[in-house]
Amino acid sequence: MFSLDSLKMVGTLGAGKNLVGLVMAPDKVTYKVKPGDYMGQSDGRVTGVFEDRIELVELVPDGAGGWLERPARLALDN
Repeated sequence: MFSLDSLKMVGTLGAGKNLVGLVMAPDKVTYKVKPGDYMGQSDGRVTGVFEDRIELVELVPDGAGGWLERPARLALDN
């Protein structure tokens, strides 16, 4: 699995509620993602796809044996 830092948003397809994000992995494979999908090593759940960004919530260790949700975003690489 790839880290979020190694993924690039390269575009979108569709419009409105049917908008999906296009994400390129380091192996040059492009994936389609939509809200509810998971991506990245920290189990990032896609919460929104927009023309210029993909928003996620990642699960990260809290250092005490538990987990914290951390917002993250993947911006369109212009």
